[in-house]
Amino acid sequence: MYKINNKIETFGKMAAIYSADNNTANNGGDLGWFVKGIMLPQLDAALTKHKKGELFKVWTQAGLHIVRIADNPKKDTGYGLLLRVIL
Repeated sequence: MYKINNKIETFGKMAAIYSADNNTANNGGDLGWFVKGIMLPQLDAALTKHKKGELFKVWTQAGLHIVRIADNPKKDTGYGLLLRVIL
């Protein structure tokens, strides 16, 4: 997180190196758009507390997730976030 916050490395590059999820690691950790209730409950709860551009960590039963909210929908869709995640 230090390297990303201090612009030493990009989120995408760090995801490619450290992500445990090979499907998203090859795409810079990008999970795409999703709606509330799809993710693990701890992750879902944390997403509502953070804004676009914020980098934060969340522990779930699956392990540690490093998350950056890359974008929010332009109009209210109920709940949708584009995430970039390092697992």
